[in-house]
Amino acid sequence: MPQNTSKAARRAAAILVTAGLLVAGASACGDPDKDTPTDSATQGQVTWWGWTPAEQVIADTYINAFNEEYPDIEVTFKQVGLADYQSVMRPALASDQGPDLFGIAPGVTYGLFAQFGSDMTAAIEEALGSDWKSKLLLTAADPLIDENGELKAVPVGLNYAGPVWINQEMFDRYGLEPPTTFDEWVDVCAEFKAQGAGCFVHGAQDAAFNRDIIQAIADTIKPGLFADVLAGEEDWTQPEIIQAFAAWERMFSDGIMEDGAQGVTHYPDANNMFLSQQYAMIQMGQWYAQYATKAVMVPAIEGAGVSNPEPFTVVPIAFPAAYEDGTPGAWFGAADYGLAVSKKARNPKAATTFAIWLTTSAKGQQLVADQLNNIPALASVSTDWQAAGLVNPDVQREPIEELIGECKQSTEGRGMEHDPAVIDSLGQAASAVAAGEQSPADAVEWLQETLQG
Repeated sequence: MPQNTSKAARRAAAILVTAGLLVAGASACGDPDKDTPTDSATQGQVTWWGWTPAEQVIADTYINAFNEEYPDIEVTFKQVGLADYQSVMRPALASDQGPDLFGIAPGVTYGLFAQFGSDMTAAIEEALGSDWKSKLLLTAADPLIDENGELKAVPVGLNYAGPVWINQEMFDRYGLEPPTTFDEWVDVCAEFKAQGAGCFVHGAQDAAFNRDIIQAIADTIKPGLFADVLAGEEDWTQPEIIQAFAAWERMFSDGIMEDGAQGVTHYPDANNMFLSQQYAMIQMGQWYAQYATKAVMVPAIEGAGVSNPEPFTVVPIAFPAAYEDGTPGAWFGAADYGLAVSKKARNPKAATTFAIWLTTSAKGQQLVADQLNNIPALASVSTDWQAAGLVNPDVQREPIEELIGECKQSTEGRGMEHDPAVIDSLGQAASAVAAGEQSPADAVEWLQETLQG
């Protein structure tokens, strides 16, 4: 195990000294009973708060590997649920009792919390060189740069929405094939229900995941149009968008969605119901590949309330085509989250050491790749499938590897980077259509008037 005088440690110290990221006399944060600040790049205590990684085992894997190189930096991860993230982080970051290191993502959390983060540009330049952007996948960093050109968080990895994940063993048990169209989907769900099994579980209470489904539907009709509409480059009243909302409505009326879906959260409710094998299908992004690994799936099943958990085979499929002449599947996304060092960090140098190590070092990014929670931001890194430890590699590796490869080629955004009002309004329209309170045409007309005037 390298000591603090190792080449890696000295390099981290140099990065932070030249970066000029520290604010002298920064207020204390975290536990007031901690030791006094060390102001050191190679020792100290660091608190890290975030809604992701969703599973503690992944955070522990990152921290344990980091400590092999930096044994005197103690990193403590605190998971804050996505539903509570805004209410918890807002007062914490404004006070002297918040985390040293925290997660932000393009869109809402960036807009709210980037102001509390230090500029990480000099640190990433020291780590990767002045051409650091060219070494990252696509737009991994762009959504994390503010209007002044400051990198407010270093990107850990990217995530893409679009696919549906299935319990392959449930499909095999009942002799069913994954659907490729909505008509097939309706038939598959009817068959599962006839067998006393749940078909598709979705937390329609969560606007962000409803948005993912509507974008996925729209991409089976006219790929890329929905992203253009979100960006304000096309009107909401495009006929294909009306068709997408009509297909969304059909998911409720024709039995794809379970009764009561609008009262269910995607995390943790829908996720737990899928992991406890009450349902055979769930719409999740590429990040759900983490549950294809034994190391993550077993504790996750246990966390879903199952005693003596046994892993099962999850596999991604393309989102079924809404209409007969449609094209199944599309992948859309960008940076999942970045690590931001608080301006009030108690030990900002040590916090930056961890952030830079996880996001720019070959070892840190390899761990990100192998956990399958994110596609690593560093373009040169790919998954070591032996290390990943899939539950059923003969069945899972090919479709997951194909999914990751296609995601890396996608340039379509998920819309997280847009004004939060857009996402909120879209969520309202989706809920109104699902509840039968608005027709698809009326919903998109309302979106057009509300968002584009």
